[in-house]
Amino acid sequence: TEMTYGDSQDDVDNNDVVLDTYRGDFRGTNYLIAIYGHSTRSLSRLHLCNVGDYFTIETANKIYTYRIYIAEPAYISESGCDLISFETGEYLFYYGNGNITMYTCWDIDNPTPSYSGNYRFVVRAEYISEADK
Repeated sequence: TEMTYGDSQDDVDNNDVVLDTYRGDFRGTNYLIAIYGHSTRSLSRLHLCNVGDYFTIETANKIYTYRIYIAEPAYISESGCDLISFETGEYLFYYGNGNITMYTCWDIDNPTPSYSGNYRFVVRAEYISEADK
C-alpha cells in the first residue's frame, strides 16, 4: 500500500493510509511514527497480525524491517489523543523510541472490518534492520 503524509481525518479519507509525524528515516527517530487508515480499505487485515510477525516498509532507497510486539484492541482516551489497551489499561503511543504504531478502526463486538468511533486495533512494532534497495 502506498502511504501519504498527513495528520487529519480528511487525509485518511482521501488517501487511505497516512504516515503521521515522520521525521528523517524510519530508524531511531526521536518522534512517534504513526501509520493509520480505514479498516475497510488497505488496513482491513491489520487485526490478523500477531506478536512476533515481521513486516517491511519500503522507501525510495531503503527497506526497513520491523517485528510486532503488541497487537491488540484499544479504546480512545477521553482527550482523544491516545489509545489505551483493553488488556492492560496502558497507553499505546510511545514517543521518542523510533518504533512504529499502526492502527485502524475496530469494532470489539464484531471483528470484521468496520467503522467504529471509539475503538481501534493497534499494532506496535520495533525496528529490526534496514537494507539498501
